Amino acid sequence: MVALRNYIYCDLCRQKYFLMVKGMMVIIIFFLLISITPALAEISVSLETDRTDATLSDTVTLVVRVQGKKGKPPFIMGLDHFQVSNGGSSSRFEMVNGRISSEKKYIFYITPRKKGIFIIGPAEVSHNNKIYKSNTIELKVDDTSPLESPDRNNPLFVTAECSKSHGYVGQIFLYTLKFYRLKSVSNVSVDVPEIDGLSFKKLGDHKEYISTIKEGDYSVIELRYALVADKPGVYKITQAFFKMNVLEKQSRSNRGSFFDDSFFNITRTRPLSIYSNEVDLIVKSLPKEGRTQDFSGLVGRFSIKASLVPEEIKLGESATLTTIISGDGNVRLIPDLKLQELKDIKAYADQPFIDIQRTFNGVSGKKIMKWAIVPQKEGVYTIPAMSITYFNPETGHYVQEKTSPLMLDVMHGNINGIDNGSGQKIAISTYIRPESKVYGEDIFSIHDGYDVLRPDNIDKMGTITLYIIFLFPAFIFFVILGIRYIYGKNIEIETLTAKKTMSVFLKNIKSLKDNAQTDDILKFINIYFSERFNLKGGSLTVSEIYNRLLQQGILQETAQDILDIMTELETMVYTGESTEVNLSFKENLITIIKKIDRKLK
Repeated sequence: MVALRNYIYCDLCRQKYFLMVKGMMVIIIFFLLISITPALAEISVSLETDRTDATLSDTVTLVVRVQGKKGKPPFIMGLDHFQVSNGGSSSRFEMVNGRISSEKKYIFYITPRKKGIFIIGPAEVSHNNKIYKSNTIELKVDDTSPLESPDRNNPLFVTAECSKSHGYVGQIFLYTLKFYRLKSVSNVSVDVPEIDGLSFKKLGDHKEYISTIKEGDYSVIELRYALVADKPGVYKITQAFFKMNVLEKQSRSNRGSFFDDSFFNITRTRPLSIYSNEVDLIVKSLPKEGRTQDFSGLVGRFSIKASLVPEEIKLGESATLTTIISGDGNVRLIPDLKLQELKDIKAYADQPFIDIQRTFNGVSGKKIMKWAIVPQKEGVYTIPAMSITYFNPETGHYVQEKTSPLMLDVMHGNINGIDNGSGQKIAISTYIRPESKVYGEDIFSIHDGYDVLRPDNIDKMGTITLYIIFLFPAFIFFVILGIRYIYGKNIEIETLTAKKTMSVFLKNIKSLKDNAQTDDILKFINIYFSERFNLKGGSLTVSEIYNRLLQQGILQETAQDILDIMTELETMVYTGESTEVNLSFKENLITIIKKIDRKLK
């Protein structure tokens, strides 16, 4: 009893001791915060870049340092003519000789859109209704173009080439881009040149392979486009523009330390833009010599064939004439052929069918045209030949392709009865239903009256049998209902959670005014994706959201739409170009989010 009392007393002493220690810690922290507050009140903003001279193909690193304050990112002036990408942020908090200081560093990557001399900054930070401004930096951008032949000593470069250096209007050229890389990259996109008179159409999926150049194994991404000129002229195909994020590893420590290990390396993405070389193309008009009146502008190599099925019919029946034009070139310009009028034959044309195939090797296709041939008299008919004319750019001459004439033999049909308007009699036969025959009779009597349910018949079944008959369906029903409840509960909860997440997002967006703040919209989008991907207290970057959407089966076009919107919002927030968006912007955002929400699992 005494031991128990002593134990209780000691336990009470321990509790009082811990309460006293906690109180002392609270007091110490309170005085520390009081001493820290004056240090943090000293706010300063500075702006710096990694260079002051750049070209249109360079990406400049822009760093904003904010000391003594934590909060929203700064607004940066003078970035109207730059493409801005967010490079992340980092914080530093230290105490030296009793003095506490804090700093937050914001990193941006800017790519110039035009040449000139630009004033970057100041960067502005507001605190307690007071605005703090940074210094400004002068950045000179010239129009120095990349080398005509890419520097193959670089770890990243692009080449462009055309299958022909000269050709004709309407001819399809193959425009090929090859992206060589020795570094890891992500979010690669390409901007094909936009030139008046030229049109580009992507051919098939891109190819990836390894190519050895100067004892280096480069990973190559090859893209091909169908290039067509609408008018003659001398064209200079400007550089194709590749944008990407390059993965770079940065070590936390100096060489030789314990932390100098790959495990402690930080991987950071840096946006980069590179250009291809220019390509010259000479396009001539199609020659007038040898051009026929039926020429439709078809350029390439084509063939024509025709068939008649069947070749022998009876009067009153019909045959099908099929003509197929196929080949490589501008298939869309294959003309609709017309069948020559024939005596004593009626022809009914079907809707033409065209099939265009864009493969990695070029454009090909075919056009199918059909007619129903209905003779009005007996005899042997000749279906005349059909022809097309196309221009062959390889030989520089017009070519006419023809089919062979087809023969149709129409025999006596032996038809009598009704006149179809042309003197021909069409017989109508009457179907007579055959009488039913009895092949056998059931030897068991069939009970179809109420006497089958008489009490004496039910008593013969037995009580257990009756219970089984009447209760078994109910038992099966409840078993299935239980299985559906157990296995469907989780799915139902997930469905309800997804619907709730979507409804909250719509409520937040619709609650904003017409001229909504961009930072609020960006915050609501991040909250939606964090809850939709079941992130507990975490958030994703724009690139991570894009990659997760692709993994969930979202179409690349839809994922790219939300990526562009979020990137635009981040640019507006970080640069201060605009802090408001209109109603159409919100409606477009809601449409894309709804499309994504329906597809997410």
